[in-house]
Amino acid sequence: MSSLKNQEQTLEMSFAEIEQLIHQAEVLRAQAIAEEFGKVAAAVKKAFALFNDWVVEPFAKARKKNALYHELDDLDDRTLADLGITRNEIPYVVMNAFEGHKLDASEPAPASVYQSLAAAPIKTPANDSDQAIAA
Repeated sequence: MSSLKNQEQTLEMSFAEIEQLIHQAEVLRAQAIAEEFGKVAAAVKKAFALFNDWVVEPFAKARKKNALYHELDDLDDRTLADLGITRNEIPYVVMNAFEGHKLDASEPAPASVYQSLAAAPIKTPANDSDQAIAA
């Protein structure tokens, strides 16, 4: 009988001890949830980055190439000659205009395209070496 009393005494916990255990369990649970949420947030961030790289950037690049093509195509032959290209070279220039340039989808196409072209090398079929445009 005395051993049963000893067991009961060891099993008895004060109210403060129980509250402390509950608090520790809540803290551990919150830490586990935060850790899992961090993993999910990192996965979502990676998914958005991949979406941006695979969908948004190529779409913006294609839109800007299209705008550049139409802008150059609308110029007269003399203006194109001043830029150092012929009308037949427009598709080639447009295809190579954005190599190595990161595009910003919020930027308006024609003004930014001409500014980047002024400093960027232009490749043409007749002149396949990199030469800067003389401004």
